[in-house]
Parts: sequence; C-alpha cells; structure tokens
Amino acid sequence: MMNQVGMRLAVVLMVLATLLLGVFGYYNYHVAKERLESDMNQDINSITQRLKQRLPTLMWNYDFNNVQNDLDSEMGSRYVHRLELTDSNDQFRYVTDSKGMRSSDELNKVIVPMVYNETSPSVQVGKLIIYQDSRYINRELNTE
Repeated sequence: MMNQVGMRLAVVLMVLATLLLGVFGYYNYHVAKERLESDMNQDINSITQRLKQRLPTLMWNYDFNNVQNDLDSEMGSRYVHRLELTDSNDQFRYVTDSKGMRSSDELNKVIVPMVYNETSPSVQVGKLIIYQDSRYINRELNTE
C-alpha cells in the first residue's frame, strides 16, 4: 500500500514538473520571438528613415553612384535580403545582391516612396522596395 502511494506521488510530481517546464519554455519562446521581431522592425524602420532622407536628393541630382553606394551599405543588416530602387520614369533601376536563395513569397516587402521635398510641390522621384528576411529570427528561436 505504501509503495503505491509513493509511486503515485512520484508520477504526479513528474507530470507537474513536465507541465511547469513546458509552460516556461512556451513563455520564453514567445518573449524571445517578440523581442527579435521588435529588433527587426526597429532595424528596418531605421534603414527606411536613413534612405528616405538621403536617396531622393541624390536621385534628383542624378548622383546614381552614391545611390548605389548607400543601398549597398545598408545590406549589412541581417534582416535585409535585398534592396530594389526604381525611379519614377523607369529609367534607373538598381537591385542589390541577394543574400542566398529565397523565393519572393518567403520575403516580406516594405515599399517606400522616395519623395523629393525641396520643391513646391513635393515630387515623387522613385520607389524603394526592401525585401525583409526573417530567417535570422527563426534560426535564433531554434537555438533558444
């Protein structure tokens, strides 16, 4: 009789410990995912703001070498797979080198209008497409 009570108590404690570990693992996973997604959104927003400030003036002045340099320099972000810029007349198009093979379906597109504000009225000089890649988040979550 005493042996059965001890066995039941051990089983109940093991089940409770397993459930508790599962709940904490689930909570930690979602906290880490939210943090990584917030980092990604902040990084993409920073890139967007920098390029919105600089590229329209360069495009207005036909300084396409510096446009290419600025786009290439933003490829250092782990969340950017590719950048694509076209002018409003479709006479200029620049696409940075991609980071690995990914289909466009797997990437989130962020479309940013490039507006030159130093004339009245403002003029849209082009469109920037940021292909956002969340592979880093998935890789980090798999190691957590």
